[in-house]
Amino acid sequence: MTVTANSGLDFQVEPSQVRAELERLLSSPKFRKSQNHCEFLRYVVEKRLQSAAVKEEEIGVQIYRRGQDYDPSEDAIVRVEASRLRARLKEYYEEAGQGHQVRFELPKGTLSPMIVVGEVGTEANEKGIWLWTGILVAILGLFILAGVAWKTYF
Repeated sequence: MTVTANSGLDFQVEPSQVRAELERLLSSPKFRKSQNHCEFLRYVVEKRLQSAAVKEEEIGVQIYRRGQDYDPSEDAIVRVEASRLRARLKEYYEEAGQGHQVRFELPKGTLSPMIVVGEVGTEANEKGIWLWTGILVAILGLFILAGVAWKTYF
């Protein structure tokens, strides 16, 4: 089940489980290196759990210590760091975070995270299915060619 950036928190996982997964992720070596990314992710996940809007200006002021007059059109720090956070999350889930039941994604074009629950290994399963399908098609093709060759020469 996926909770999208715009949907309500109507899923089968307790906020305490989401927070526990967030703490596990933030304590990983991949995230301990970047205090700002930890603060950024914690901030947007907590906002998501509260069903509150995530505003670029707030992140700039709260996380990146910009002044109260912070203007995102003049300073793209939040968008740049959101892109870096997306990449860090992707790397984490490809390595240490494989198999986690609760995952966080930050879709492009939004600062509100998706909380993905229970869709572990979907991409790997799809790749495996296509691999085996290709192998079976190749074997079937060989049998057909062998049959044609058998009829032609015998």
